[in-house]
Parts: sequence; structure tokens; C-alpha cells
Amino acid sequence: SLHDALPIYSSTGVTVPFSITVQPQTINVYDSLTSNATVTVNFATGYTGSVTVSVGNGGGSGGGGGGGEFRIQPNRATGGRRVTDFSPGNGISQISVSGNPVTSNGGQVTFSILGSGSGTGSLTFTATDASNNSAQANASYSASLPFSISTPSANGTIRAFDTGSTTVSVQVTPLNN
Repeated sequence: SLHDALPIYSSTGVTVPFSITVQPQTINVYDSLTSNATVTVNFATGYTGSVTVSVGNGGGSGGGGGGGEFRIQPNRATGGRRVTDFSPGNGISQISVSGNPVTSNGGQVTFSILGSGSGTGSLTFTATDASNNSAQANASYSASLPFSISTPSANGTIRAFDTGSTTVSVQVTPLNN
């Protein structure tokens, strides 16, 4: 039979001793405001070591060898940590780390994302240990103004005449609550 004629191959896979997840999966970013993304690092039973979590937007040539990952360095102005070489734009001005991006027992690392304008994209979060094992998780983002404006009017028409003024009501709705 055909099954008997096929060679049988086996392969041994190497499993990374930790995994990561990011919440939320879709990050709502608002102009001039900060939004958070939390990366959870889960260690396999018996794993010992330290893992550094970083983030990239795929657009830079930072510490990841062109893969869009960036180094995390102290931010002297705020006392926190910021992602260096990050390419601002597409709705994000800056990304910083709240606390320590290194964990030696699993846990969470929180990234603060400062909005600037509007845009959409994705962020890749990477956890790497000293043996260059790595795990990744992606989150998409949507950046916009933190409010919307609508003009409730009769029949959707605003009429203005050159002999006077017209009053128009606008409704401002916050989006970041």
C-alpha cells in the first residue's frame, strides 16, 4: 500500500519555558491620553531564570535586529522607563514601562501608551530570557480623539442666511470612559 511505502520521520521540538499574553487584545488609544496594556508572563513548572518583556511596532531597527523590538531604558524625566528608538506616529507618541520589565517568577508587566492623533496598527510584545528563548503576543490598537461630536438638527439640515445668525447645538460624547 502507499502508506507502507512512505518513510516515517520524527522530530523533536523545543518548547519555550514560558508564555505571554497581553490584555486588552485591542487597545483603545486616545490623543494626549495614556492607555495601558498588561503583559502576563507564565513560567513553566520548574523553570528558573529572568525574562525581559519588550514591545515593538514593527517599524524600527531597535535592539531586536530589525524586528521592530526596542530597548527599555530609564526615563530620567519621570523616574520610569521608556521604550527607546520607538517610531512615533500612526496614533502613538510614546510607550513607557510602569515598573520593572524584568520578571524572575512570572507575573505582569504594564506598558503605558501615550496617544498622539489617530491611526491603527499592531504592537508585538516579546519576552526573552538569557538563553534567547522568546515568546510573543500581539495586540492591535486604534487611536483617535477622546470624544466624538454630533449635530442633532431637524431633518439633518442646518440652514444659515446672510441676514442673521443661526444657533447650532452640538453634542460632545466622551469615548475614553
